[in-house]
Amino acid sequence: MRNFKPSFVLAVALHLLIVLLFSISFLTDRDEAQTAPPAEIIEATVIDGAAIDAEAERLKQNEENKRQAETARQQQLEDARKAEEQALQQAKKQRVLEEQKALEAAEKRKQEALAEQKRQEQLDAKRRKRKKS
Repeated sequence: MRNFKPSFVLAVALHLLIVLLFSISFLTDRDEAQTAPPAEIIEATVIDGAAIDAEAERLKQNEENKRQAETARQQQLEDARKAEEQALQQAKKQRVLEEQKALEAAEKRKQEALAEQKRQEQLDAKRRKRKKS
């Protein structure tokens, strides 16, 4: 047994080292598990089904009111746009009528000027005839 004494001591030392390492491994696992932060606490409230339905109905009504308000706003914008287009068309018609009146007045003045010129020419012709006679 003396021949095996150093080998036996080494074997026992190796086994003790392995057991020591296993125990250290288990100790560190327990420490990590204990140092983990506590789980977040979630507060829960029990709500009656009727309250949930009422809240859902209120939200639905709010959404419907928003939709109706948006529709009304769009309608007002459309009406304003149509009114603006009508005013623009009315202004165009008014401008065309004024241009026509201006052209008619200019034509009338031109006709009057021509008529006056003819009258003057006739008067001049009568005067010449009187002077010759």
